[in-house]
Amino acid sequence: MGSFTSISDAGYSFVKLLRDKLTPNPILKPELIGLCSPAEKGDLRLTIYPYSIKENGAWRSPNGQNLSLSIYFLLTAHSTVEISSRAYDELCILGAAMKVIAMNQVLKGSYLCGTLAERNEELKIILNNMTLEEQSKIWNFPNVAFKTSLCYIVEPVLIDINEISDFAEVNRVI
Repeated sequence: MGSFTSISDAGYSFVKLLRDKLTPNPILKPELIGLCSPAEKGDLRLTIYPYSIKENGAWRSPNGQNLSLSIYFLLTAHSTVEISSRAYDELCILGAAMKVIAMNQVLKGSYLCGTLAERNEELKIILNNMTLEEQSKIWNFPNVAFKTSLCYIVEPVLIDINEISDFAEVNRVI
């Protein structure tokens, strides 16, 4: 079971997989894929936005020593090509991301980061088929037009509730 950093470790692990498999094609450089809101995308070409975290009782240990979570991610492509080709380019990026995830439905081994790697945990990546109405509720960013996006669930993200951690030791960047 992971520490309190398991949530961020899961996000970093998801980004690591996509950076490894989507560069240099269709995205030129790994640093153009990142964990952030699509409304604050900066120069990113693919944003991975953790829009919700929910407890998942299906993965709870019988003795109640862990907190089991599901993290919900919104993947959005952002292209800088001419407007006439932009939607095509963004759909290519999303299609490539879907293919990568379908081929790697379990995050494990070298893709794991932090305590997930230390404990050799495995995370499942599940496509979350949402309606347009459900997606538009998530996509509630002022002054940002709705964009076609993909929704995924990463689980189980386990946190050992009995672990004693020093919060001051956590200060890392991917």
